[in-house]
Amino acid sequence: MSRNKKGRLALCLVMALGAVLVSRPARAANITLQGTISTDDAVQLFDLTVATAGLVDIRSYGYAGGTTSTGVVVPRGGFDTILTLFSASGAFLDDNDDGAGVATDPTTGLAADARLTESLTPGNYIAALTQYDNFSIGNLADGFAEQGHPTFTADPSFAGGGPCPGNMFRDISGTAGRCRNGNWTVDFVNVARVSAVASTPEPSALLLAGAGLALLLMGRVRRRKVALLRNPRKTAAVSGAPRKELRVRFPVSRGAHPRPLRS
Repeated sequence: MSRNKKGRLALCLVMALGAVLVSRPARAANITLQGTISTDDAVQLFDLTVATAGLVDIRSYGYAGGTTSTGVVVPRGGFDTILTLFSASGAFLDDNDDGAGVATDPTTGLAADARLTESLTPGNYIAALTQYDNFSIGNLADGFAEQGHPTFTADPSFAGGGPCPGNMFRDISGTAGRCRNGNWTVDFVNVARVSAVASTPEPSALLLAGAGLALLLMGRVRRRKVALLRNPRKTAAVSGAPRKELRVRFPVSRGAHPRPLRS
C-alpha cells in the first residue's frame, strides 16, 4: 500500500473515531463535592447537567455526616443546610430544608441535612446551597432572604443557647451541639456533570428596596418566620429544642411549582 493511501486510511480512522466519541451520549454518574463557606449568608452555586430523563437526587451530608453514594465518609458538624433548584435560566423549581431519609445528629437531635429528589428532563440546571434560614426569595436573580447579614445566626431571636465562635454557624437546636462549622458536602446522583460555582447572586435593586421597607415596617420581626409552607417539621429529640416555624417572607412572587418525587 502506498504511503498516500496509508495516510488517507489513518485520517479516515481518526475521523470515524472522533464521530463516535462526539455522538456518544453523556453517561449518568454519581458525583460528590465538598467545600467550605465563610459567612452565614454565603450562597454556594452548582452548575449541573442531566443527560437522561429520570430521578436526580441532590443531598447534603455535612450536618449529621454519613457516607455518600461515591463512598466519601463525611464527619458531622457542618451547618444546617437548604438546597434550592433552579432552571438553567434561573427560574425557581423547588427547595428543601430537612430532607427525607437524612441522618440525625446525635448531639442536637436534628435531621438538618437538605435533600431534593426530582424527576428531571435532560438539560442544564443550577442548584444553590445555603444555611438555614437563608431561603431564596424567588428566582435566582431575586437573591436570598438573608443576603447582607453575614452573622444572622448570632441574632438573639434566631435561637437559644447563646452565640457561637465568630458569631456564625449556630443552628436552632439550643443544645450544646448548636455551634457548627462552615464545611459542606453535597452528593449528586444520576447527573452527567456538576461543578461548583464561586459567585454569589445579588438581589435586584427593586427587591432590596421592598425587603428593606418590609423590615422597617415590621421592626425587623425576624425573618425566622418565612413564607410558603416550607418544611415546618424540623424538631429535635432533645427536650425543649425549638421547632422550625412557618415563615412569612416579603416579597414573594411565585406561581405553582412542581413538587419533588420522594424516593
